[in-house]
Amino acid sequence: MKKILILGGYGYTGRPLAKHLLAQTDVEIIISGRSIQKAKSFVDELHDSRASARQVDASNINDLTQALQGVTLCLVAAPTTQHAETVIRACIAAHVDYLDVQLSSKKLSALYGAEKEIQQAGLCFITEAGFHPGLPAAMIRYTAEKLDIAESAFTAGYLNMRGLPYTEAVDELMECFLEYQAQVYKHGAWTKPTSWDSRVFNFGNDIGKRTGYSMFFEELRNIPNLIPTIKDTGFYISGSNWFTDLIITPIVFVVSNLRQNAGFVRWVN
Repeated sequence: MKKILILGGYGYTGRPLAKHLLAQTDVEIIISGRSIQKAKSFVDELHDSRASARQVDASNINDLTQALQGVTLCLVAAPTTQHAETVIRACIAAHVDYLDVQLSSKKLSALYGAEKEIQQAGLCFITEAGFHPGLPAAMIRYTAEKLDIAESAFTAGYLNMRGLPYTEAVDELMECFLEYQAQVYKHGAWTKPTSWDSRVFNFGNDIGKRTGYSMFFEELRNIPNLIPTIKDTGFYISGSNWFTDLIITPIVFVVSNLRQNAGFVRWVN
């Protein structure tokens, strides 16, 4: 039986992933994180003999490598991008496949740096496998296959953070904004990373029309090569209200462009 270790398994992202895996597969899952008490508490909630708890420190390569013994896949659902290289190296050392749902340029750099070792080990590493990033490029490719010619392909996401509890993942989200790239593919070429664009999208009756701002994902970079007829493509993100869309979001983008000239930016809850 395959065994999946969910790093951050009792967190806001890890919990639904664990429940889904137990409901849709026959795999064993290990709920892991720095707090063994939280891991055990969540395992008790699951009421499933295939779930177990394990204390794991993602910043300690020896600890993580040991925890991955006998595991088939390491599913990274924790805000651990600052320890991305440690997690990647531990998976290679333990000969374990890897999947994450994180957005981080530092993590991508670490993955590219270990690319040859991953290939030589015959491992499968999948990154940015969430909704966004994760789905935009897949949706474009799927749709293009159904059309004779695809010239424009835009995807959009709606981010509603109302009622979202404060966790370390919020800090990681803010970190992503500071590394923000807004480029889109226009008239057959990628725009500058810092030049952003906006479009209005209709998300349906519950949400309605929202202004979306361009946001670049690495998965989109190869779309023009895969679909040569594409002239315009990109992803756009919108917020939960007009204040977020028209004031907060542009301010964040301006801050991201000024980050190199600032000492640091600290976000407080």
